[in-house]
Amino acid sequence: MIDTLKLVLLDYDASDADLELQPATINVKTGTMNGNFPLYKSGERMIEGRRAFNNEGHIRTEIKVIPARDEQGIQPLCTLAMEIPRIAGCSNYHPTDKTGFGAVLATAQKHCSDIGLKTNIMDAQPARVDAFRNVVTDEPYSNYAPVLALLRGSRMENRGYENGHWWGNGVQQVCVYDKIQKMRRDKLPVDGLPWNSIRFEMRLLKSQKVRDMLEVKTARELLESYDGIAQAYERTMKKQLFSYTVRDVEAMVTSDIRAEVKWFQDTYGRNFEDYWLKACGLKYLTARTTLENVLAVLDELGADRSKKSRMRSKMDKSRFDVEALRCCGPSKRTTGQLYEEMREKVLNQSAA
Repeated sequence: MIDTLKLVLLDYDASDADLELQPATINVKTGTMNGNFPLYKSGERMIEGRRAFNNEGHIRTEIKVIPARDEQGIQPLCTLAMEIPRIAGCSNYHPTDKTGFGAVLATAQKHCSDIGLKTNIMDAQPARVDAFRNVVTDEPYSNYAPVLALLRGSRMENRGYENGHWWGNGVQQVCVYDKIQKMRRDKLPVDGLPWNSIRFEMRLLKSQKVRDMLEVKTARELLESYDGIAQAYERTMKKQLFSYTVRDVEAMVTSDIRAEVKWFQDTYGRNFEDYWLKACGLKYLTARTTLENVLAVLDELGADRSKKSRMRSKMDKSRFDVEALRCCGPSKRTTGQLYEEMREKVLNQSAA
């Protein structure tokens, strides 16, 4: 269930730790040193710099200074960041159960001992918790992307990107993306995994948000209440993405189509419907293939050079119109049906 976990060590001794030091930067002209902070003591010597770190394996250890909000000024902060599934099973696709999570915490404790960092991570404070489910959908991610673009998270900005969509603010994010494509970009093995896997993630980015949502203050409490993470996850997904009825979503699409038609009417005047229908057709075509593939088909069918040139010209002229469209992808199902499938699979635990 948990993907990324970041812990703040509240009590630690780094005096003998095997850490690399990132020094402060120096302005060549003035000689001014920027970002030089006292980080920790090693014997009688104060180690100073921008940060100290150890990135061996899948656990990232870092000591750095963050601006304090009280009279104490700057304070060094020691954190551990890790991807739970990757440590548990060498892949970040499959979720980890409570037993597996406990084993990962034990691995993190051993990591601290191995590098000479004295601490008890069970007393550490969770500063970030990402939870996820992988949903195996009936169609490719591209067919669901227009549906996701309609959804508005509560008090969140939202934006789409290649093979994904993001909603977020400074303390919380929800992210939905094509998991297999992401793994391929990260050069991770995907053999044997469902090709149409979409990951739905809840990201709690601050310690206070973790406490509010999960009601835990330490790694020990997070382990003890591990099964309760699913409940917080479902509440978040329902509030941020799946609070709508199917009728609500269909109404959003109707509103979008109305806006599309109005744009073509204002742009092209009397014969706007011809331009709109052509753009809709080209939108469907370009969702399935590329211009080069279309021209290759014309070649196979014996089309002459002038016909191919006219085809290229028409498609190029219509590109701006296609970008103006906000219609759904090439799925044969309605937007409401695609939305309902995602909602049922995410909230009813039909997840991989």
